[in-house]
Amino acid sequence: GQLKLWDPYFCNGAVVQNLAKLGFPQVHNKNEDFYAVLKSGKLPPHDVLITSPPYSEDHIEKCMRYCASSGKPWCVLLPNWVHKKSYFQELLRETPSLVNAPPNYLGPVGRPYHYWFPSGSNRPNHVGSDGMTTPFHSSWHIHLTGRVGGMRLMRELEAERKSTNEWVMAKTVKGLKWCGRKVQERAVAAKAREAARAATQSAALRGGARATGGKAAATAAAAAAEAAAAELAALPGAKKRRARKGAGRKKNRTRRMLGDFGEDDD
Repeated sequence: GQLKLWDPYFCNGAVVQNLAKLGFPQVHNKNEDFYAVLKSGKLPPHDVLITSPPYSEDHIEKCMRYCASSGKPWCVLLPNWVHKKSYFQELLRETPSLVNAPPNYLGPVGRPYHYWFPSGSNRPNHVGSDGMTTPFHSSWHIHLTGRVGGMRLMRELEAERKSTNEWVMAKTVKGLKWCGRKVQERAVAAKAREAARAATQSAALRGGARATGGKAAATAAAAAAEAAAAELAALPGAKKRRARKGAGRKKNRTRRMLGDFGEDDD
């Protein structure tokens, strides 16, 4: 049979149409109180819970406590800071299903996700006229039970990721950030190599004196390298990484000096 999905937080019902377009026509998302449904015990038939709970009050904690105890697979879009919360760390440590199959994390490369308020809803002042919020650092927290999860999931999604480079997946949120940064760095480096190669070919095609062509190619290659360096420097976290590298070099120089002159014995 087809996969049955349950999104327990109703917004304007658009999720049903959106998931149907992606190939999931069996979606339960109705204007009902999620917590009242849990209390009644009359849950809709579903194979996977997929949702993004309200980020206000204690909705995230309530959602994650239910997910952890449900024994079902779940995919929940959450702010990246959730993984540091004490209740989330407690669930990871003490819930048997999560101990046996910890969640994986999937997020976008580069610009964070945008969120949209539905038309007709009350919007805070920071929300634009089109309903779009400022970019929000968030990621999909994914738990698949049994043989579907873990390393098998990582391998299958990694193969898919290589064809797009628009998102990354990792075992931790920190690893997610690292993977996203590496994808960006590789993309910039590849762009610089391509620019240098194109400049070299262009100089050769223009002909002229070998020295002149070589000089033009070298100039173009240097410009491409400079542009790539500037783009790398603009990536998130670049300033902190440079500071850490600088501190490391300074520490190594100090160690070399101590090695040259000897350390005082106690």
